[in-house]
Amino acid sequence: MAICVHCGVELGNDEKRCPLCGTSIMADEHGESTPHADLWPAEGTGQDNVVVLTRSERRKIFIEVYSVCSIVAALAVVAMDALLDGKPGWSLYPVSAIVYLYLVVCLPLFFRKRPGVTLVLVAAATLAFVWALDALDASHSWFPTIGAPIVIIAEALVGISLAIVARARRKGVNVVGVALVAASALCVGIEATLDLAFSERITPGWSSIVTVASLPVAVLLFYLHYRVTSQASLAKLFHLS
Repeated sequence: MAICVHCGVELGNDEKRCPLCGTSIMADEHGESTPHADLWPAEGTGQDNVVVLTRSERRKIFIEVYSVCSIVAALAVVAMDALLDGKPGWSLYPVSAIVYLYLVVCLPLFFRKRPGVTLVLVAAATLAFVWALDALDASHSWFPTIGAPIVIIAEALVGISLAIVARARRKGVNVVGVALVAASALCVGIEATLDLAFSERITPGWSSIVTVASLPVAVLLFYLHYRVTSQASLAKLFHLS
């Protein structure tokens, strides 16, 4: 019994073509059916006819599928809210989150060659999302005094950190050090914002503990990166290789 040289399927003596991949079968001098490796499989069969999508096509398909899923999820939440309460209420919160998540995911795809524009738009979308959460809560307005300052501080620290990392000639443990410094500054900013909002005076507390714990680690990482590993890799330094 012959075996297809293309996919390894066993063939009968009367087979004219491989039933799996479509490779043509030719009879040898003894009348035995032999796979003909020089011929392509029949059109529309086999793995050779799989369509390979470009990055642009995959990106468009992802955006389309994600858009449909987001719309379906938003409509489902609104429909459940309407059936239970007779009008949109709590559903506006998850709908706002779905819209915000859609922007965060898709904006980098829309402006993949313009990262600066992406960062600005994502920052604006974050502010708008926090404002929407405040606007939906009519009992108390916290966006001007708490939400906006914390978001602006966080976005500024992220932008500064990305700029520092991008300008670094070598990237290693220094990236972790930058992240620790930014996280410490964010904690200080959050505590200061909350203190000003509730007591109108800044009293250092838990953020000081975070800063004291994080900064020495960041300094150590910077030392390892710029002083020690600039001449030898950590693997060689600690005999890991």
